[in-house]
Amino acid sequence: MYLRLFILLCLLVAINPRLYAQNSISVSGFIRDSSSLESLYNATVYEINSERGTISNTYGFYSITVPSGDINLTVSFVGYEHQMISIKALKDTIVNFHLLQKNDLQEVTIKAQSLQQKQTFSGHEQVSMQSIKSLPAFVGEQDVLKSLTMLPGVQQGYEGSAGLFVRGGSPDQNLMLLDGVPIFNATHMFGFISVFTPEALQSVDLYKGGFPARYGGRLSSVVDVRMKEGNKTKSATDLMFGLVTSKYTHEGPIKKEKSSFLISARRTLLDLLARGGLKIVQSSDDQVIMPKLHLYDVNAKFNFELNETNRLYLSFYGGGDCLASHFKDTYSYQGGETKQKTKVNLKWGNKVGSLRWSSRLNNRLFLNTTLSSGTFNYTIDNRYYQSVTQDNDTEIIWTSIEYLTRVNNDKLQLLFDWYLPEHKLQFGASGELNHFVPGRQKIKRHDGDNLERGKDHSNNTALSCFFDDQYAINERLTLYGGLRLDVFDLEGKWSSQLTPRINAKYALRDNCNLFVSYARMTQPLHLLTNSSIGLPSDIWVPATKKVAPEISHQVTAGAEVRLSNQLHYKFDSYYKAMDNVINYQAGNSFMDIFDDWEELVEVGTGKAWGIENSINYESSRLKSWLNYTLAWNKRKFASLNKGKYFPFKFDRRHDINLGCVYQLNDHIECSAVWTFQTGLAATVPMRYYNAAGPIDYEVMDFVTGLDIKNTERIQLFEKYNDYRLPAFHHLDVGLTFKKQREKSYREWKVGIYNVYARQNAYMFYPDVTPEGETIYKKVCLFPFVPSVSYRISF
Repeated sequence: MYLRLFILLCLLVAINPRLYAQNSISVSGFIRDSSSLESLYNATVYEINSERGTISNTYGFYSITVPSGDINLTVSFVGYEHQMISIKALKDTIVNFHLLQKNDLQEVTIKAQSLQQKQTFSGHEQVSMQSIKSLPAFVGEQDVLKSLTMLPGVQQGYEGSAGLFVRGGSPDQNLMLLDGVPIFNATHMFGFISVFTPEALQSVDLYKGGFPARYGGRLSSVVDVRMKEGNKTKSATDLMFGLVTSKYTHEGPIKKEKSSFLISARRTLLDLLARGGLKIVQSSDDQVIMPKLHLYDVNAKFNFELNETNRLYLSFYGGGDCLASHFKDTYSYQGGETKQKTKVNLKWGNKVGSLRWSSRLNNRLFLNTTLSSGTFNYTIDNRYYQSVTQDNDTEIIWTSIEYLTRVNNDKLQLLFDWYLPEHKLQFGASGELNHFVPGRQKIKRHDGDNLERGKDHSNNTALSCFFDDQYAINERLTLYGGLRLDVFDLEGKWSSQLTPRINAKYALRDNCNLFVSYARMTQPLHLLTNSSIGLPSDIWVPATKKVAPEISHQVTAGAEVRLSNQLHYKFDSYYKAMDNVINYQAGNSFMDIFDDWEELVEVGTGKAWGIENSINYESSRLKSWLNYTLAWNKRKFASLNKGKYFPFKFDRRHDINLGCVYQLNDHIECSAVWTFQTGLAATVPMRYYNAAGPIDYEVMDFVTGLDIKNTERIQLFEKYNDYRLPAFHHLDVGLTFKKQREKSYREWKVGIYNVYARQNAYMFYPDVTPEGETIYKKVCLFPFVPSVSYRISF
């Protein structure tokens, strides 16, 4: 039934007689960077006479239908010079644009563009790479995900963490895409750094409401990251050396103006120096400890212009972390010797690849076909070896423990862009196969007493078709509506979900837009979350008959006002209801995954609502902003808080972000950002009681997740998460020194994270005083962190 309804709606739009106006022609083409010939995504095209506008798609293609005759087109894109062209056309015409980048201190006359011309809707934020690179760096690292936490409605979890909590959601409810391929674990180093290397990226789009129908599979947000295509005119190299990582990026033409490549690599180097130093210090072989911690990222992309209408793109990303410790100990005694070796290796990472073919079928119709695959692996390899020699007899004892969890996504998608006189249609279909290994453990011993446990694997098939229509009803009212039909294979039984989306924009005045939107989203997979520290012990599992897909309904309303040519104000309000969210039952964790995971979790509901405010000021030298979010975030599970709603752990009532970037002159740029967030919600015991008898199990503290030392005390809780930890805030500053030479560009960045050394708590742990009183002590990771980095491009 859903499929027939979907086809009927598509036909109603297709046969609408207003779609093809008489005496109208189409003007189409590509919008590119004049220097590198990179495609410019989301560039605005506006025809002045007819007051019609459109935006370029992911590949820089645009098409606009206008009355034949005199045509005046203007094209604009963030960070580039506006371009205007006047032509006289009586039939379909192709016009390509090559835009010039603005100089940093170029005196620009900011024209009062009517907000009616803006093509963006509520819930969509496009973040330029230049903006990300201008912000203060955390330990010298410019980070895409941390930059998004400065936007209203987007919060970080713990200090330094790159995880995103969007409008009451959790990190697993964010769809992270790199060139259209899902990234299942988007952070390095326990969550402190994201996997996205800014030097290899072209654009970043965040959707937190009013989602286009082409996106599905998550509840809260979409982070769509696009890699650069590579310079088609000349070779360029970029090197960066920082305290944590160093980066190398090289791009250039394969065949000038026809094909290009980009290769980018990032790795930590301190671990190499540290291991070398430890080898020198630990000169004796009797006792050696060799820790290892490193991360790496590799990006590669190739694109080929087959002809005027067809292009081929091949992209790849591979990255991961390694945390290891090697212990070696040897000791001798009378008549014998004992040697012991212990190796602990934790490795986790992503590998994704995609092959895309884009084709301009005609002046109004564009097709993109994508074949992609993405995998996330997490492995633990523990090995213990002992040899005991006594009176010339040697006994060898060894144990090997291997643990694996994996998720893989293979996908084929067809996406059409159809540009019509009063409509811009986007429709397509996709099919994907998800492969899960929730948790598998192999234990091998010297005596042959081996053990294997855990579920081997499970598969989940998903099919979808989608349809979007952007329709300008009149010069003030524009509707953006769509439908998405998802069909899931739940353990051999097919289940379907129809998810409508509607987004309306009304231009109350030339300087004021009003927005409303509704979106229903569904998520056919769950994340079993165990740890807050950032180790990827979280496990992806498919929805089943017993644990159904998660579902959300989100309603938003807001306004955008241009107060002056430089000052803008934006307001958004939202309400989100979530069903089938999951939580580990008390006493269970990922170490119990070898049992049936469906028995370890309970299903509940959630709700979140809030108000987002954003004020932005921008001139030729200064860019400043103030973002404030007032929000509530609650969950309900039958076994917690007597089955009543309670504050979610990351329910932060107030979230403030104040920042500025100022260009002092051609060579110096400074930036500062102040962040304030209400403290996390926590459950603290009100009373303690002595047990009636001995307790033969461990008691876990609800605030920290750590085992309580004194297990003879029983905790009594009145309400769940009714205590607030101290507020979190810090001030970060950065200074950039630039030097442009004839054939090279050099840049020094210095910065300080947490200038006034605020003691923000990363975690608390319980301690018992001599008087028997339990107190909580905090651990602070980043009281004051200076950083420096050097970059050279040539």
